[in-house]
Amino acid sequence: MIGRTGVLLAALAIAAFAVAHGNPVGVWRGTLGPDVVDLEIRVTIAADETGVGLTGTIDVPAQGIIDYALVNVVQEGTDVSFAIPGIAGDPTFDGVIDGDRIRGSFAQAGLLLTFVLERDFDPAVLRPQEPRPPIPYTEEELVLESGDVRLAGTLTLPVGEGRVPALLLISGSGPQDRNQEVFGHKPFLVLADHLTRAGYAVLRVDDRGVGGSTGSDAQASYADLVGDVLAAVALLRAHPRIDPAHVGLLGHSQGGRLAPEVALAAAGDVAFAVLLAGPAVDGFSVLIAQNERTIGLRMRTADGAYGLIETTIAPVVLETIVQWLEARFPVR
Repeated sequence: MIGRTGVLLAALAIAAFAVAHGNPVGVWRGTLGPDVVDLEIRVTIAADETGVGLTGTIDVPAQGIIDYALVNVVQEGTDVSFAIPGIAGDPTFDGVIDGDRIRGSFAQAGLLLTFVLERDFDPAVLRPQEPRPPIPYTEEELVLESGDVRLAGTLTLPVGEGRVPALLLISGSGPQDRNQEVFGHKPFLVLADHLTRAGYAVLRVDDRGVGGSTGSDAQASYADLVGDVLAAVALLRAHPRIDPAHVGLLGHSQGGRLAPEVALAAAGDVAFAVLLAGPAVDGFSVLIAQNERTIGLRMRTADGAYGLIETTIAPVVLETIVQWLEARFPVR
């Protein structure tokens, strides 16, 4: 089994932020190494607790890196700089604010690339599929124990008193919150909302070290993650509103790899498993394929400008999952 601590993007480097009038606070997106690496990243910069200094995080979706903390975030006039800690080669970014952009250079272990960031969308904007009140179901905030780690999550339940089938959502690789949020999209929130409206209970959980959960996702082995899922299954089976004979898993990406392993280890406690984009090869082969695709990928609009792709979960996917569940585990 390969370790989970080696998630490193070939030239993973770093981010920066730029804003009009020299104010770097905000959300920014851009590309590292245009025409060389073309790695899409997103950086969030905020004022620190003193209100004087700056803090920041970076997202690299292709690498499964979400909300990774930056260090040494500094602005001096129109110059900005910051570094990404804990990455081989000590990656740093130095740039200059130019209107609504930051242009600069990224350095890592002798490698030098250019970098451009532009102002991004408001992260508070609701996406089209996100639920809006009134919500026709109830929510419970739960905490479960997995060894010496505490995991926090949200359980959504159909209105009523009878027992219902339940699904546990298992996220992909890298530290992710319970909504599996990336670039402002919250696919697990959308899945939970749709399935609960159809009559199924759904539990989604913050990964280790994210949100309300303790521990470290980067230091966790696959055995640790299997243990986390088993602990969540046990919690669901003991819940008074849930039918313990109809508790299943819905895993995305790495979650699609973990779900069958958990089902085998659960000794009959898992009734079914739904796999979304689960890998059919070993993890090492997946990393190679992902990096090859990242290096060769060009995400451009018709006018040649780089841009993020607005995505939604295809309604046919949501309905297919519900139809499959209703045929095998009908809501009573």
